[in-house]
Amino acid sequence: RGKMLTPVAVRKRGGEAVVTPESEGAAKKAKGAWRSAMSVFRRFSPGLGHDGRGLYGTLTDNSVKRVLGRHELVGRTHLDVGAADGKVMLGALALGVARSYGVEIAGGALATKFQAMKRLLGEAIASPRAELRCETDITGLDASDIEGWLGEVFGDESERIVVTAVWHGFTVAAKECLLSALARSRRVTTFSLVGPMRKDYGRADDVLNFLSRFDAHCNWLHDDDATLAGGEHYRALTFQFYPTRADALADDGAALASTAHFHADMP
Repeated sequence: RGKMLTPVAVRKRGGEAVVTPESEGAAKKAKGAWRSAMSVFRRFSPGLGHDGRGLYGTLTDNSVKRVLGRHELVGRTHLDVGAADGKVMLGALALGVARSYGVEIAGGALATKFQAMKRLLGEAIASPRAELRCETDITGLDASDIEGWLGEVFGDESERIVVTAVWHGFTVAAKECLLSALARSRRVTTFSLVGPMRKDYGRADDVLNFLSRFDAHCNWLHDDDATLAGGEHYRALTFQFYPTRADALADDGAALASTAHFHADMP
């Protein structure tokens, strides 16, 4: 269970590279963006529950930041599955994603609310593309992987994707649909799943065992506390994909070819 990473900057002192905390100006800017995002969300409270199917709490500010802090976000595309009214999406926008998308099974009023929050946040920080698509049941999508979902629902073709899901309200079928899409994806780098440990796929080993059926190569990185606004305590499990065996063999082959070429050129 690693520690949260603090952004750093590298500067030269004499002939040495010295690693220091990021510039004060950049740190203040990042902190200001986060405060703006959470302030906007509070202005549209209550954030508890859906206006459609289900009644589930939203993560606290600190829990959202803890979950998102486990990912490399700057310049990446973020997908939040089961996004409710978009709090995690707002946090991702504040932390520098290139795009943030959300899918939610509940009614369209949540998308209207999110667009209003996004417009307000855009007055405080430069806000990239973000869209919440409601009345979207992932088990009914035609595409079988995450990049396919982005293309089918949003017309997006992103390369580097980070996925989050607060999935305590998911059915088993929806959980397995998400895990299957993650396992088949080639552009997802990291993902986090938030829910109770004692429910289906609430433990890291259960998730890894399911992914292994698809020969997906994945590491479990972190197990964090996650608290809902109503006080419920869940686990936030974060995972990272690593190259497949075919990719590794290709890399090894390229390395061997390079070595053979090197030795052939030696006198």
